[in-house]
Amino acid sequence: MINYDNYINEGYFRQNLYHFTTLYPLKKIFEEDKLDLGYYDNPVNGENKRTLSLTRNKNFKLERYSTLILEFDGDLLYQDYKIIPYDYYMQSGKETKTKSDPNRKHIVQSEEIILKPLYDVHKYLVSVEFYDYNDIYKETLLIEKLLELNSEIKFKYKNKVINYGF
Repeated sequence: MINYDNYINEGYFRQNLYHFTTLYPLKKIFEEDKLDLGYYDNPVNGENKRTLSLTRNKNFKLERYSTLILEFDGDLLYQDYKIIPYDYYMQSGKETKTKSDPNRKHIVQSEEIILKPLYDVHKYLVSVEFYDYNDIYKETLLIEKLLELNSEIKFKYKNKVINYGF
């Protein structure tokens, strides 16, 4: 019998998903308990659509654009949302440019998209990891409110959990 484990690079299995953002949108996300679709249209099966972008790759940090990472429970998301594997370069017809660009060869996005906003963020949120320690204390009231909705959410700085003592 043939063992296909050596041939499979990606597959459908549930794991946590990550969304990179900045402090300003985080305020809106926490206040509305909703993660909206992105601002720009992306090609999806021949149509331009706004999407909610997530990744399976926690190490895909865009530090110049992001100041924090939202980690979501993949099992719960897959139960309530259709999650679609996505490759922008393949969808836009630019896959040959990506393969030939030495600056992009090391980037593994492992991108997933959702075609509608994510409601009840507190239900799916596992952790929030900050890049800047000071940002944590700027939003203490919102963090406390979020913890009242879901006390299991962890807040982190450089992969270490911060204890609030609530």
